[in-house]
Amino acid sequence: MKLKNSVTIVSIIISVIIFSTFLASQLGKNVWTSTLLLILFGVIGIAGLVKLRDPVILELGVIGFVADIVWELYGTGNRLWGYYDSPFYMIGGTLPLEVTVLYFFLGMTAAVYVLYRLEK
Repeated sequence: MKLKNSVTIVSIIISVIIFSTFLASQLGKNVWTSTLLLILFGVIGIAGLVKLRDPVILELGVIGFVADIVWELYGTGNRLWGYYDSPFYMIGGTLPLEVTVLYFFLGMTAAVYVLYRLEK
């Protein structure tokens, strides 16, 4: 029972971090927040991949990566939003590299979370 409660607490903390990232991006100060989340989700995703050795983890990461590229290119291409403070840019100078990698690791983290919960 303790383990399930600790996983729920971790889920709440991750939800708060994701919400704060969204809020920070709306305020235009998301470079350091997204970098912190990139490291956090990267460590969780890679550690889960090493421990669980399930290809679904990479598959969900790739789905998150591709979905974010499509969504971001649509939004920045139609000038619905823009990124101006990012030190890294990808495709056409409008899409920050760290955002797509963040969603790759976020997809991996989501898969690790679900697989971990299914094991217990």
